[in-house]
Amino acid sequence: AGVCHPYAAPCLCSRMAGVAPTLLLTANDDPLRDEAIGYAGRLAEAGNKVRQHVLPAGTGWPSIYGGASNDAATWQDSVRHEFAGFVADIGQH
Repeated sequence: AGVCHPYAAPCLCSRMAGVAPTLLLTANDDPLRDEAIGYAGRLAEAGNKVRQHVLPAGTGWPSIYGGASNDAATWQDSVRHEFAGFVADIGQH
C-alpha cells in the first residue's frame, strides 16, 4: 500500500539524479502547477539540467474538462519559444 512506480508518478520518485535534460512547462491556471514547480526544483537540486517556465493563466484548461476555450493563441508562442531554447541548450552540450 502507498507504493507507486516512478514511471507512473515521477514527481514522487526519490532518485532524481541522472535524469535526462528536462523542459517543464506549466501555467498559473494549471491544477498541478505547484507539483510541477516542486518537481522541477527537486530535479535541479539533484544536479539535472532543467528548464522551466510558468505560463500566465489562460491556457485553456476548461477545454480539457469539456468547456470551450479560445485561449490557445495566448500561450502557443511562449511554448514554441521555450521549446526552441531548450533544444538549443541541450544541443550545445
